[in-house]
Order: sequence, then C-alpha cells, then structure tokens
Amino acid sequence: MTFGKFLLFFYCAIEFIFGEPNLEDTLYETTSGKYRAKLVKLEGYGFSEPHYLHKLLSVPYAEKPERFKNSVFRSYELGTHEPRENLACYQSVNLSSYGFFSINEAGMMTEDCLVTNFYIPLAKNAEEKQSYRNMPVVIHIHGGSNMVGAAGLFDGSYLASKGKVIVAIINYRLSLFGFLSDFTEKYPGNYGLRDQILAIKWIKMNCAVLGCNPNSITLWGHSAGAGDANWLALSPLTNNLFQRIIIQSGSSFSYWAYDKMHLERYKSLKDYFNCTGLPDQVTPDNQAMTQLIDTCLVNVPIEDLFEFKFALIDAPGPTYDGFLGPESLINKHSLTEIMNSADHIENIDVLTGINGVEGFSFEGYFSSSVKFFTQNNLTNEVMLTLERFALLSREKCRQYSLIENRLKLEEFYTNKIRKYLVDEKYVDSEAAKRLKAIFANSDAIFDSGFIEFLNQIFKKKRENGKFRSNIFVYEYLHENTGNLVNIDGYKKILKNISLSTHFDGIDLVFGLPIAYINQNIKKDKLYDYPYRDFIFDTPFTKQEVDLSLLLIKYYTNFIRNGDPNIGQPINVKWDSYMNNRSYLRITTDLLKNKAKNSVQTFGVRDDLYKFWFIEMDKNGNCSSFDFDMNLPYESKRHTKGIEPALDKCFDLLNQSKEYNHLREMFLTEYENCMDSIGYIDHKLKNLFNTVCLDVIAVRRMIIEYETCCMGN
Repeated sequence: MTFGKFLLFFYCAIEFIFGEPNLEDTLYETTSGKYRAKLVKLEGYGFSEPHYLHKLLSVPYAEKPERFKNSVFRSYELGTHEPRENLACYQSVNLSSYGFFSINEAGMMTEDCLVTNFYIPLAKNAEEKQSYRNMPVVIHIHGGSNMVGAAGLFDGSYLASKGKVIVAIINYRLSLFGFLSDFTEKYPGNYGLRDQILAIKWIKMNCAVLGCNPNSITLWGHSAGAGDANWLALSPLTNNLFQRIIIQSGSSFSYWAYDKMHLERYKSLKDYFNCTGLPDQVTPDNQAMTQLIDTCLVNVPIEDLFEFKFALIDAPGPTYDGFLGPESLINKHSLTEIMNSADHIENIDVLTGINGVEGFSFEGYFSSSVKFFTQNNLTNEVMLTLERFALLSREKCRQYSLIENRLKLEEFYTNKIRKYLVDEKYVDSEAAKRLKAIFANSDAIFDSGFIEFLNQIFKKKRENGKFRSNIFVYEYLHENTGNLVNIDGYKKILKNISLSTHFDGIDLVFGLPIAYINQNIKKDKLYDYPYRDFIFDTPFTKQEVDLSLLLIKYYTNFIRNGDPNIGQPINVKWDSYMNNRSYLRITTDLLKNKAKNSVQTFGVRDDLYKFWFIEMDKNGNCSSFDFDMNLPYESKRHTKGIEPALDKCFDLLNQSKEYNHLREMFLTEYENCMDSIGYIDHKLKNLFNTVCLDVIAVRRMIIEYETCCMGN
C-alpha cells in the first residue's frame, strides 16, 4: 500500500468512526461487476439524528435480452461502473406515468433495461456496523398494467433508512416485449415474469456483497405488480426464493392479471406493422402467430414497435404456459387448481389490502356504465357494462346471470350509495348515478379479485390446521390531501365514507410526505428525488407525515419479521386475519391509538363477497377463479349453467359467414381507431380515451345478443 493510499484509508476510517461516513467512492463488487454507490444523507422531520444510505442505481442483473426470449444472468464486466440514472424498459412514452410520478425522458429507455435500484441503509458508527450486515431485503415490482412504469419512478430511501431494510426496485420487460405469446414452446410469453424471477435470484446470490440476508426476502407488488407477485408466489419455480409477500391493490385473481387474448392480437399486429406474406387469420396450430414474430416483429425498429398502443385492459400480460412442462410458470388451467397445488405458499407470510374506492383513479374509463343504472332496457351501454362485469369470471357465464339479475345489481348499488348520502333527495342525482357506476366497476376490477385471493389463501392456510405462516389484511381508508382525483364534487352529497383511490397509500409507504415536509422545511429542492431535482406540487399534511412514519414501521416490521407488530413500536396492534378474519382500517385514527375504530373482525368487504359470489351466482356455475386458461378469450365458452337455447344460438352464430364478416369489419375499425388512444393530462394520470374500446365492445355484444338471443 502506498503512503497516499494509506492516508486516504486512515482519514476515511477516522471520519467513519467519529463523524459522517465518507463513502462516496464505495464500490460494490457484484456478480455483474463493480458498481459505484452514491451516498445520501437524510435528516429533518422524523429523524432524531442524520441517517445515511447508499443509492446503488441501475445495477444490471441480466444481459441485454433478445426479443421474445428469456433473460439470462449478466456476465461479469471489468472496470468500475458509474451509476446510470433513470433507465427504463421500452414503453409508450405518453403512457409512462404512475400515480404522482411520470417518465418524460425518452432517452433513458433502452432494451438493455434489466436493472435494479438498491437503497442500502448505513451504520452511523462502528458500533452499529455489525447490525447492518445481514439486513432483510424487500423487492418491489412496480405496477402500470404491465405496460408502463420503471424502477426510477420510486425512491426507497425513506423506507430503507427508517426501517433498516434494503429496498430493491426492479425493471422488467413490458407490453409486447414482456408478455406476447404464441402459445407454443418457441414464444411462450411471461418474459416479464421470468425477468422478475431472475432479479430475485440475482439479489439472493449477491446478498453477501449488498449486506442482505438471503433467507429474509419479501416480494412486494402494487396493482399489476401485485398480480405479478401473486403469480410468482403461486408458481413452483419460486419455491424458497422468498419468505414473505406484500400484495397491494391487486392480485392474480383480478381479471386483468391474466391474459388469453394473444392470438386475437394477430391481425391487428400484422396489419399495423405491414407484415407481408402471412395468413390473414391466426391458424389453429398457432403457426401464423409464430411466423408473425419470427419474420416481422423481431425486426421492427424498437421505437416503432412501441407506437402500437393498447387500451388499459387489453395489454399483453401473464398467461398460461403449461406446455413447457416442469419449466412452466402458470402450469394449470384454473386458479383453484393452482392454489390447491401451491403447497409452498403455506410457508409464506402475506400482507395484503385494498383502498376505499380503487376505481376512482379510473373514473373516466367508466363513463358509459352510468347509463346502466338509468335505463330499464338493454341498450348498447348496458350491454357494454354487462360485458365489463362478465370479465369478473373471464368468461361469458356470469354475464347472463347479470342480464337475468339486472334489478338485483341496480338494487345492490343503489342501497350501497343510499347508506352514505347526506340526504335521500340525492339518490337519483347525476352524481349518485356516477357513484354507482364507479363503485360497481371498482368492485369488478379491483375488489372482487382481492376478495377471491384473500378467501382462497385463508382457506388454504386454515385447512391443514397448522398456521405455519400468517396473513395480515388492511383497508386503506385515508383520503390523501394530494389525491390526484377530484372527489370534492362527490363528497358534497356523501357522509361517513372514504373515497381513497388506487394510488393512495403506496405514496405514504415510500415516505413521500416525509420528503415533502423536509423539502419545505429546508425551503430548497428535495435532495434528488427520484435521482433529479424535484419539487412537489402536491401537498401533504403533518398528519399524513406521521401516518407515513407509522406505515413504514408496520411494513418494515413485516419485512423484517413476518409480523407488522414485532420490531419498532406501533400504536395499534394489527391482528392476524387468521384470528376472526381481523383486519386493520388505516386512517389517522391510528395516530390517536383508537384501536376500536381501527381493528375490525369477520372479514373485509364481506357484503361484496356475499353479493357477487353468492347471491349473483347461486348455482355455483360462474366461479371467478375457475376458468379455462389454455385458450384465448372468446375461443371457448363454458356451457355449464347457460340455457341450452343460448348455446345452440351461439354455435349457429359462429358458423355464420355474415356474422364473421361483421366481426372482421368491426375489428378493422377498432384497429384503425387505436391510434387515438393516448395520454390525456398530467394531473389525471392514467385516464385514457376508451371510446374505441367501447365501440368494439358494444358492437360485439349487439351482434351476439340481438342477432342471436333477441332474434330467435
């Protein structure tokens, strides 16, 4: 060692022991190479003394992936690698938003995007150093309909430093690159899910370098990320990879979490990208789709490929790949079978929950559903609404139950709204009608899948009588001050109800209110959230800052111990769902130690379960978790429980040349209209113009219903 190097080492050691750690030039030597970490100092409100952490940004876990192929581990690269900020997998730029944050810099998108951002807490002195050597790690899978999003949308600094856990946020391939399938071994899809598995394995392998415990890993997903995390927890390929899961505002039981429309996209993709020399229609052996990928899509310039835009519920996503045998991720034809065979999930601790009215974040998407509650005849809009509700079961089955029980549906949601009206006179107001549509669609899109997952996992853990792991359930009911959705107009006619929306809650867990208040205290730009100068234009109150600090305690206690009550002291005990199906209502009452208001028993959203899964399905023929996952949407229908006359009618329709000609015309119109679906407004985030989707959905229903059922 030269004298100069000795002096540098000496001064660094002295400063680390007696003052602020000088670790700006610290390198982490991973299996992918040496990567430089950035030192961050956190202080201000919520900190009795400064906290330090390393931001280790954009560390690759995989090689640049081949299109429509599984990713592989990154080889070791020589040299010292500086942080690369804001890397994201390719996506439609104008759709790249998630709650409060947006990706606006197209230059940061790359096919070489499979990286992880790490937030690693640091000991403040030598005495603490030992306790920072074997920390739990939480791996976050971002949401965004598996279409948009990136690790760089979030910053795990506050969560990591306050909870003394390592936070890892991963990128994975999205949309066509991440999930397009031809239902053969050549292009089986689920590449995005396999990216996520590879990232978990990479982190587990590198725990000794990062300072994490390879046997204390929590997988955490929000929205579509929650659906992905749920799929991974159920898959035999992930056995023993992680010990805990956090499933937030979504699940694999949500209809949008599973995709079987891959083959139906064939003609749209072929025509849009002008792929010549291919069959006009998809072939029964799926070879047309294989040829489309082989001869065309692999060669389309990346920027052009992501000009093709999908509607919100029509993006490629996780799908059945059981034909791969032991290497399959989703290897059975129903979620019931998958859950029953996933014995390893009994050893996984679960934290899961739902917000007040998740669907409020997508209010504009439900506009045509309002007429369902105002018209007595089965109009176009009513039929569209019925089709949306039919997606609860991902088959046509439930739809006919809804047609027969339309008045029950109207009565249920009218009574639900009536309970919260400040005055009965508002029951027929336009605002009340919109509320019924929002509540009904929110239940169909978010709550039903959450309830089904919760009931299935509870049943599985309870059946063997040995609670080897726990379930903790929450209902997030605090309406954030900076809510992105304008709920004031509805609040004027409502009382005693929370309208917390899809993106509420996750911002508090990441500590955004703490960052906001400390930014204002300093009267300066926030340190670099996320990785660049950033000024919040959304306010948070001091109560929300304190609620954020409390939620970080609950979450990191769970991440560390599998129990939100063990570790840092909390205000109100969060009882296990295994105990009388207890759950925690998250409001500011938690700050006042009001256990009576916060701890509830006997099941969250039980009224919804009884209505959708019992009252509306008394014959038990339309289970939302029993569906054929091997075939694309509309290629096969359940006939059990549907009148034989309807079955015969649909068989005749499918043989009709006129019917198929009409369908082709409408699909063409839909494809031509796709370009108009786009990003609307920065403040409304994720609300899309769905007129084109509505047109094809309505006309499909008109054809099938009027031509067949009303004409015979």
